[in-house]
Amino acid sequence: MVPGYTLGCGIPAAPFGPFTTIAAIADSGSARYDSLQVKGETKSARHGLYVLVGYTYARNFDSGFNDGLGSSAGVTYWPLPGTTRADWSLSQIQLNHNFTTSVLYDLPFGRGKQFGGNWNGVTNAILGNWQVNVIEKATSGFPIFIIASNNSSGVNLTNNGNNFVRPDQLCSARADNPTLSKWFNTQCFAD
Repeated sequence: MVPGYTLGCGIPAAPFGPFTTIAAIADSGSARYDSLQVKGETKSARHGLYVLVGYTYARNFDSGFNDGLGSSAGVTYWPLPGTTRADWSLSQIQLNHNFTTSVLYDLPFGRGKQFGGNWNGVTNAILGNWQVNVIEKATSGFPIFIIASNNSSGVNLTNNGNNFVRPDQLCSARADNPTLSKWFNTQCFAD
């Protein structure tokens, strides 16, 4: 309690039943994002066509992140204090290539258009001024984030409630003859 101050409700410093433990996590990570972004668009009012094309080439590095989107969905990881430089690598949300295109076409039906120029108000409200829109997005995939789910090293590393070990990469993980079931060399990792 601070002398001279009172709290408006409850008993000061009384425990709150549902909370048994409160943990503080230090923000010790860092990140860097660089990208080249290109956009092109065209609109032909006469033909009712609009096209928008965008491309992004990006590089995203960080020292510890998780959003559940990448290859380790559900694994929460922050770097241990003092090890952020050892954890610097491609981010789990790294997408090298991101291509998006959108095409919008005004159908030629309704007042002032090629078809239905003399429609009455009700017909025009129902059948006129329709549009067709197509959006396509293509991206490269997320990088893989390798962890050892079983702690066979005997080291009890608990980081944010998860007990896991980050394995060491001993050699190039590129498989000589990759298959769908083994597309990288699993023998190159040890915990």
